[in-house]
Amino acid sequence: MTLASLLNQTATIYNHSGFDSYGRASFTTSSSISCRFQQVTKRRMLPNGAVLTIDAKMWVPATQTISIDDKVTYDGTDYKVISVNKAIKQEGTTHHISIELQKWLP
Repeated sequence: MTLASLLNQTATIYNHSGFDSYGRASFTTSSSISCRFQQVTKRRMLPNGAVLTIDAKMWVPATQTISIDDKVTYDGTDYKVISVNKAIKQEGTTHHISIELQKWLP
């Protein structure tokens, strides 16, 4: 079983470009990607004592470009990218990318 066969769902990624004059996030481009998406409920305690809620996890191919603060739309729901983690193979190359998401608050 290959990784590509497991990435059988589709999401749209919007690349974060900054903020507009009202302080709202703005985005440059969007692209439809193959992924594996899973809704989860996970809480993480930050060093300052704040609690961060993770609402979903997503896995994408190693070639995908994605960054923290990008927006992901899956099944009509918008999410904010909270963390991007590369799974490194033994020879040092990236196998896939694991992403933690939080529901987008406008």
